[in-house]
Amino acid sequence: MKKIVLKKNLSSGVIAAFMGILFRVMLPYSIKAKVHTVTSAVGPDYLPKLVIYGMILFGAGLIFLSLVLKKDETIEIDPGREGHVLIYFALLLAYMTAMKYAGFLLASMAFSAVSMWLMEDRNWRHYLSIELLVVVIFASFKYGLQVPLPTVFL
Repeated sequence: MKKIVLKKNLSSGVIAAFMGILFRVMLPYSIKAKVHTVTSAVGPDYLPKLVIYGMILFGAGLIFLSLVLKKDETIEIDPGREGHVLIYFALLLAYMTAMKYAGFLLASMAFSAVSMWLMEDRNWRHYLSIELLVVVIFASFKYGLQVPLPTVFL
């Protein structure tokens, strides 16, 4: 299969800036802020906006670094060897779908186990510790912080 040749800073900058702009357009539909900018109070969309503007700013900085200052490296990507990235992306999509039907706890436990298996970790202690961590995170958010999480039971 043919290798893909990319300029590292330019491609990263374009992707970061594009994703930042996309997230900024999607933000009002995702987080319904009850605080208006007229009141100058910090609302629930403050931190996401900060991260989004950072993505756009640093993406533009990478583009500037590549095009104007000519500081860039060329990298080659072999799509045949990078197939595991597509598998993991499909796994993330399956995880998001499973969370709706199986709940956060079960979907996260399955996702973490399959992720470790894909990363070729075969140590049973690692699996046990990651599953316990998922349970701790679930209990902390659901019962400690009172954050509603998708559940089937509990």
